Amino acid sequence: IHPLDESRLKVIRAQEHIDALDDKISEYLSTNPYKFTFKVHGDKRVPLVRVKVPPPFYLSAIIGDALYNLRAALDLLIWQLALRGPQSTSLSDKTRLYFPIYDAIGPFKDNWNKALKPFLSAAMFTPLNEVQPYHSGNEPLATLRQLSNEDKHRLPLLTINVPVMASLSGTFMTGEGQQVTAGVG
Repeated sequence: IHPLDESRLKVIRAQEHIDALDDKISEYLSTNPYKFTFKVHGDKRVPLVRVKVPPPFYLSAIIGDALYNLRAALDLLIWQLALRGPQSTSLSDKTRLYFPIYDAIGPFKDNWNKALKPFLSAAMFTPLNEVQPYHSGNEPLATLRQLSNEDKHRLPLLTINVPVMASLSGTFMTGEGQQVTAGVG
């Protein structure tokens, strides 16, 4: 067994949840749970989407399961690194190690010094620092942290986002009051 197999298994399980979510969302959308209407404002018709059937509640639980597995994969990674670290013999089931996710370097360094440094090789500081959300491109990690923490206290709220029109053509008014004939699609 490779030391990272547990983390990999959690990622695989998260992907299975995401695949199941995709299937269930497709199934839900195939029932046409919304309808298009128009609201008239003077001489303008504004397209609206009305939800006839809200998304099934269980979709939130599937999202939560995927979040849990993704977060657990990161925490298991830190645990496996700690098992190979300088004080691996002092690890116990009461040791609270988790993958650090911080929006600023200060709190990250504090966590490193207080919780991680005793258990992880000093060489791990740089790669853990480089993946933090305060470095551009790593913002999804902050989103995972936020959604994972929120999921512990309530199910994620689902909404429907439906494009109003796939194509559009006609005569439109510009901001200057000029009529323009155009098509998009």
